[in-house]
Amino acid sequence: MTEFERKFIVSDTAPSADWEWEDLAQGYLFGAYGYALRVRSAVRHDGHTTCTMTLKGPRSGLGRPEAEWEIPQPDASSLMELTTGRIAKRRFTRHVDDLMWTVDVFAGDNEGLVLAEAEGPEASVAAVALPDWVGEEVTQDERYTNAALAAQPYRTWANPAPGWSRPAGGAV
Repeated sequence: MTEFERKFIVSDTAPSADWEWEDLAQGYLFGAYGYALRVRSAVRHDGHTTCTMTLKGPRSGLGRPEAEWEIPQPDASSLMELTTGRIAKRRFTRHVDDLMWTVDVFAGDNEGLVLAEAEGPEASVAAVALPDWVGEEVTQDERYTNAALAAQPYRTWANPAPGWSRPAGGAV
């Protein structure tokens, strides 16, 4: 399956406040040559937990190959211990026509980063009308992939995106 998406820096998270949400913890078992293998635990706002393994391939335009399998929670916990990079975020989701909009508010070493994605059929993603709460498009900037953020967190970047500020004292 090919996933089609565009990714943007979020300038205002207020519109997502009443969207459905889930807390995501994910770690990476492999990442090379544009491929990434991850394990993810997703806990929805209602307490339901889903765990998955996902293999993503290299991006080509707005798409990239993706295969995902649901796995038992004990397996996900065991595999998470083997990961080399991890991220945590709260994901807000809303379906609009044939697109799924997500807003990811990152935590931990990626705190301060908020990204939105429009995902769906290729033609719809390419022609999406952008809401006023999205800013710069970062679809083709590999630093903003979750695998890259697990390896080199946002708070370690020398020049993070506009709107992000370093902690008091300039520490990273």
